Amino acid sequence: MRRVAIAVVLLVTASARADSVFDVLGGLAAPIADDNWTKTIDTSGKLAIHAGGTTSNTATSFGGMLGLDWTPAKTGSSGGFASYSLNRFRALVSGFGLFRVGSRLMLEARAGVGIDLTYTQATVLGSSSSDTEVGVAVEVGGGAWFDVGSIDIGGEVALPISIHSQHTFDGIPFPSYTSVDIDLLLGVRFRH
Repeated sequence: MRRVAIAVVLLVTASARADSVFDVLGGLAAPIADDNWTKTIDTSGKLAIHAGGTTSNTATSFGGMLGLDWTPAKTGSSGGFASYSLNRFRALVSGFGLFRVGSRLMLEARAGVGIDLTYTQATVLGSSSSDTEVGVAVEVGGGAWFDVGSIDIGGEVALPISIHSQHTFDGIPFPSYTSVDIDLLLGVRFRH
């Protein structure tokens, strides 16, 4: 019973020092690697949210977060008798570190893994079809956040990578690809 009481006290004490974060970001995703990806996708808009917590609100803190993002990817292959649209959804679990530099500036570094889901629609000569494909997602990123009172304002640069194996789209073989983008995002962070 004594061990349970000690564990509860330690858990409550650790929870009291935790600092939670919630980010809302928007910006651009630009394809930079894999010929199959860069020949098909143009620079597109991106929306992201991150939620998590850190060990403490000190000069250096570490924690974990869940990230969700959506990229309505612009395809360069629409026109004529065919049009295509691709939406990418990603879910990541990341570890991150916050490093306070001065009284109002925090630098962040993070790395995560998760899933990358693409939903593709194609219309060829008036006939439509769609397909969903799931791949492996890996991402590293870094950013800067400025404390402006009750919220932080800042941004990040990230390198999202996804690995998709070969599959068929409406009976047509679709090549495997590894997409690499560079994301430039701005947003707000709420801390508790």
